[in-house]
Amino acid sequence: MIAITSGTGFKKGFRSGYLFGVLQGAILLYWVGVGIRSYAASAELESVFVEIFLNYIAPIGAPIALSLIHALFLAVAFGVYGWISKGGNGYIFAFPFVWISVEYIRTLSEFAFPWVQLAYTQSMYVPMIQTASLWGDLGVGFWIALINVLLYLAWKYRKSAGLAIGFVVVVLILIGANLIYGSTVRYEPEGEKIDVALIQGNITLPEKFSDGSLVLSLNRHMEMVEPLKKDSVDFIIFAETTIREFLMRRGSAWPPLASIAREKDAHLLVGTFDAERRDDRFCAYNSAVQIEPNGMMKYVHHKIRLVPFSEKIPYNQYFPFINEFHFGQSDFCMGDSLPIFDIGYGKYAVMICFEVGFSDLNRKAVEKGANFMVTITNDTWWGISAGPYQHAYMVPYRAVENRRWYARCANSGFSFFCDPTGRIADLGELFEKMVIKGDIYPIEKKTFFTRHGLWMPKLILLFTFLLILNRIIIKIVKRIR
Repeated sequence: MIAITSGTGFKKGFRSGYLFGVLQGAILLYWVGVGIRSYAASAELESVFVEIFLNYIAPIGAPIALSLIHALFLAVAFGVYGWISKGGNGYIFAFPFVWISVEYIRTLSEFAFPWVQLAYTQSMYVPMIQTASLWGDLGVGFWIALINVLLYLAWKYRKSAGLAIGFVVVVLILIGANLIYGSTVRYEPEGEKIDVALIQGNITLPEKFSDGSLVLSLNRHMEMVEPLKKDSVDFIIFAETTIREFLMRRGSAWPPLASIAREKDAHLLVGTFDAERRDDRFCAYNSAVQIEPNGMMKYVHHKIRLVPFSEKIPYNQYFPFINEFHFGQSDFCMGDSLPIFDIGYGKYAVMICFEVGFSDLNRKAVEKGANFMVTITNDTWWGISAGPYQHAYMVPYRAVENRRWYARCANSGFSFFCDPTGRIADLGELFEKMVIKGDIYPIEKKTFFTRHGLWMPKLILLFTFLLILNRIIIKIVKRIR
């Protein structure tokens, strides 16, 4: 795409970028339709229209619509690059700046969908992502984009052997430096360990939406924790929306959950719902609640980052009439705080599902005092598709960025532990009931990224703006002359 759009101008770059974006979205985001079809087949739908829409229109239309919207970002990136690069050969190096600027912008607002960032192509190659502790996933993405520019230049000047070899040598130096640095990063556990049990209940969607879903889920999870011996575990984690009631309002599940915490003498984290009156409006939250070893509920996190058009229509709080349109979506409110939970042995924050994709949100939790992290999710919707894999492999970046242990508990997989270097010992299995035990260690030291945040993408965005301004000024000067 760099070769196709270099020096072509905005319109041609935009068109090429849009076509590429549609193709990429169709390949990488098809699983959205799988999720909608799974929901429609399992939930009790409120009308014939919604039933027809979710069964026959949305499973095809939603992935197409998402691909078309996703493609706009790539179209802008390649359009702006095509225009800037008309300035001459040196402007070819504008590409990584423009690309990362667009990726950064895509993480902002309630429309944010940071799912297919360039950096995630390296999630499985642990040595290659260690520099994320300096500049985050967007910083790693910048170097990937730069390497692609250098490879393009090597191909472009392939008839000039010396020049082409020079570009290849620079590529090898960049990759080699990353590999050498990444290979030297080691983590040795220090301090008091925390024994953690992840309960992957594998509640199917038909079970989750059945009339007896609360009792079924509660009984299954109680059966799965029963073999855990008292004092053999410090912390037990249930997945997102394991308990589908307003638990903090003293729901019916509280007594049996409290008995688990007391019998195991352990802290228990449960994915559930919560609600309150806020600004003369009833607000429901996708939540996580911690139950103490004495059976009392002490901490609650309300999900801050909601999936656009699935959990919330963006900005519907400012345009209430939007709430009159019902297509089967949820209508959660956004949480407005990021609490740090305390289990005595360590402090952590909870990232619910989509939230793990936001590097700055995770960073802020560590900056506030979290010395390990937990993420809970329910990826059952997506079946056996690319979705659960893409979601799971966001975790290594979050672990490296802040050098924190992550415990990930998913209803149907993947549930695992990720160490501060981004290594996952065992990805586990999809659609299997599993109790996964492991040790994690609280860490107090903060990385450069934790302390300084998104400094690199902000500088890149500023530089991109200056590049655009430079091209505008040059064009104006030429016209005046």
